[in-house]
This record gives sequence, C-alpha cells and structure tokens, in this order.
Amino acid sequence: MNLLDELEGTWHIVATTFPMWLSGKRTSPTFTYTRRGDVLEDDVAFRSDEKNKHIRGTDTPTGPTSFEWRGNGLLKLLRSQWQVTHVADDNSWAVTEFAKTLFTPAGVDVITRVSVPDAATWRAIDEELARQGRTGVRRLAGNAT
Repeated sequence: MNLLDELEGTWHIVATTFPMWLSGKRTSPTFTYTRRGDVLEDDVAFRSDEKNKHIRGTDTPTGPTSFEWRGNGLLKLLRSQWQVTHVADDNSWAVTEFAKTLFTPAGVDVITRVSVPDAATWRAIDEELARQGRTGVRRLAGNAT
C-alpha cells in the first residue's frame, strides 16, 4: 500500500513533544488527510476556547516517507517539513517527526486511529519510541489508559 493511502483519513494526536498541544489551551487535536492525486489535503482540527478550530494545508511528498506542508489562505507563506518514522502493521497508529520552523520547535507526534488507545497499543508505541531513541514524548490528557 502507498503511504498516501495509508495516511488518508482521521488520526488523533495522542502523544507529542509539540508545545501547542502540551499547553492544554488546545485540546482534542486531530489530523485528517484527504488524498488528491499525489498530495494530501491536511485539516488539523482542535478545540480552543470551547470552539472548534482548523488549520488547513497541503502535504506534498518530498521522499518516500517525507512531506512538505504548506498552509492554505493566509497561512500560504508558512511551510514545514515532516516525515513518517513508523506505521503500525495494522495501520492503527504511526509516529511522525517534524522539523523546526521559524514558529515551531522540531518534534514528534504519535497519531492513532482511535482517540484513546488501549494498553496493548500504548505498549507497542512505547517500544517503538524507545527503539527510535525518542525522549520527552508526553501523552495528552484524555488519551492515556
């Protein structure tokens, strides 16, 4: 299966190093990817101030597992590089890393198809993060079991 096809759909961010998600001001973050030819349309959704918010962009492949995100609308000037470092065999979870930009630090997200992973999934995630030497990845409130 092609990585674009594997990524298509909605993913819940359940663990991260990204300050925007760790601050607690923005909750329930998800990525929804929709394949459009050779690119992914990207909708980052979250709750803030009791309202649903969205950041939309386009992800263009730059390599077998890497992408360049470019914002839509007023965010069109913003770009970031990211890559998939692991996808579970059953496509139920993945680990991504993103490069530092002018506005964000480099970091890691763990994304899953369900909002609350079960204990077995968390064990597999923890094992993969350790295998990759990832430290400082924190589970988001409401996603831990």
